Amino acid sequence: MEKPQIQSLELVMPFRPQKVELTAQTEAYLLPIDDTELVRIDFMFPGGQWVQTLPLQARFAIKSLVDGANGLTAEQINEQLDYLGATVSASANLSYSFFTLNCLRKQLDKLLPLVCNILFQS
Repeated sequence: MEKPQIQSLELVMPFRPQKVELTAQTEAYLLPIDDTELVRIDFMFPGGQWVQTLPLQARFAIKSLVDGANGLTAEQINEQLDYLGATVSASANLSYSFFTLNCLRKQLDKLLPLVCNILFQS
């Protein structure tokens, strides 16, 4: 029986992320793909399971964001997301919590104010 031949693999990245500094403490990484109509935005916050003081605290905190924000009920938030064809999800791992928006590019300008409301006025 012959040994298999060893070949090296070349890592090919078709898209290079672009780093954008929004403020002194906030930065964003963009992967621009011009020919797609879909947009995904991940908001990443430090503070996952390692810093929680009670079981499931990090997960509950991030998932409760869509329960209401600045005068909007959970039902109203969900109606707006549904009307604009968007989905949101929230999760927490050991070190970070994540809030993700998936939408069509043409709806992004209508969804960003709602997402900002959810993130900062919950």
